[in-house]
Amino acid sequence: MVTDATFERDVLQSDVPVLVDFWAPWCGPCRMIAPLIDQLAEEYQGKLKAVRDDARSEARTRDGEDGDGDDDARETNDE
Repeated sequence: MVTDATFERDVLQSDVPVLVDFWAPWCGPCRMIAPLIDQLAEEYQGKLKAVRDDARSEARTRDGEDGDGDDDARETNDE
C-alpha cells in the first residue's frame, strides 16, 4: 500500500515502472481487478512494481496524479 507520505519514494523515484492501482474498499470493479494486478506484479517481478493507493484516504496523492479515485490504474515511467 502506498500512501501520501511514501508515494514519491515508492512510485516517482522507483527504478522500475510502477503500476498504481487507485482503489476503494467498497469498489466492486476494484476488487475484481485486484487479482490481475497481483498476477502482473508477480509475473513481472523485478521489471514492474504494482502498488495500491486507497483513493479515499490518500486523496492528496490521487488528486496530484489527476485520478478521480474510482477504478483507476496507471503505469508510471520516466522514459
